[in-house]
Amino acid sequence: MRLETIFLLTCAFADVSVTLRSGRYCPLACDTTLNYATFNDTDSWLPRRVRSCRSDLRTTSFYLCIDRYCEFDRPAASYLGEQSSWCDEHAGSALPDYHELINHWKTHHGQDIAKLHANDAFEWPTLHQVVIPDSSFFVRAFTTIVRGISHLILLFFLMMIGNRFPNIRLTSCLWLVYVLLLGYCRIYWCLCASPFVRQAASISALCLPTG
Repeated sequence: MRLETIFLLTCAFADVSVTLRSGRYCPLACDTTLNYATFNDTDSWLPRRVRSCRSDLRTTSFYLCIDRYCEFDRPAASYLGEQSSWCDEHAGSALPDYHELINHWKTHHGQDIAKLHANDAFEWPTLHQVVIPDSSFFVRAFTTIVRGISHLILLFFLMMIGNRFPNIRLTSCLWLVYVLLLGYCRIYWCLCASPFVRQAASISALCLPTG
C-alpha cells in the first residue's frame, strides 16, 4: 500500500516537460485523452467511435497530439493504420494521410492550438474546435496506460509461475484480485461516483474513459 501511494503521488506531480514518446502507447494516450471530448462536427446519433472516424476536428486534434508528443515511428504508424482500417470498414471513411494533414495545418495555422486540460476533460465537454491535451494531461494518460500494461505483464508472469509451481499459485490469485479491484475502483470513480469523488480520484491517477 505504501508503494502504491508513492506511485500515485508521483503520477500526480510528475515532471511534465515535453519529451517525445515512442511506440504505440503514445498515440493511444492521445486517443484516450480525446475520448473525453465530443466534437460537434458529426451527427450526434452516430455511434461514438464512428463519429471519431468522421470528425475532422477530432482527427486533426488526434494527429496534432501525435505530432506534439510522439515520435512517428513504426509502432505509431501501425497504430494509425489499424485505426484507419477500422474506420474504412465500419464508418465508410478512412483516416486522412498523417503527414499531409500535419503539413497543411502548420502551413495555415502554425502552432496556435487550443489545449484540453484535465479539469475540463473530466466534465466530458462538447467542443467545436481543434484541441490537444496539455502536457500534464497527456503525461497522466501515457503513464496510466504504461502502468496498466505493466500490471498485466506482471500478472501473466505470476500466473505462469503459479502453473509451474502449484504451491505458490495462491500468490497469483491474490495479485489477480488486486488488479481487478484496482481497475474496478477506477472505473467506479469515473462512471458512478459523484463529481467530488471523481475529481479526488483524478488527482492521483487518470480514469480511463470506456468510449
